[in-house]
Amino acid sequence: MYNFTMPWPPTLNHYHQPVRIGKSVRIIKGAKARQYAKDMELHLESIGLRNEMISENVKLSVTLILNPPTLARYDVDNRSKGVLDALSNANFYADDSQINRLTIIKGEKIKGGNVIVKVEVME
Repeated sequence: MYNFTMPWPPTLNHYHQPVRIGKSVRIIKGAKARQYAKDMELHLESIGLRNEMISENVKLSVTLILNPPTLARYDVDNRSKGVLDALSNANFYADDSQINRLTIIKGEKIKGGNVIVKVEVME
């Protein structure tokens, strides 16, 4: 069982951005999403969880408690993607397809916002 806190993620509404390449359009991660992923690698390294690399053969149960920085309304699914991708990018687990159960809970307003992450290896 892992239990740790991560900073408040960017919204999925700003996560992907279209980029024109010649006549076609390619969708890439936006600047905020890329910066969050970099920051989370450093954050996970500081708490000893970067490169934890939970085996890809393991199913995971993940609970996210979203504690927003303001009382503004938000969609829980718009915040979870950034957290799950950041965990994968930092090699906490092999891939977010390992997540067999995902629970997202709206928490309390906290200055600066954060996400409490609970990860359990399923039998």
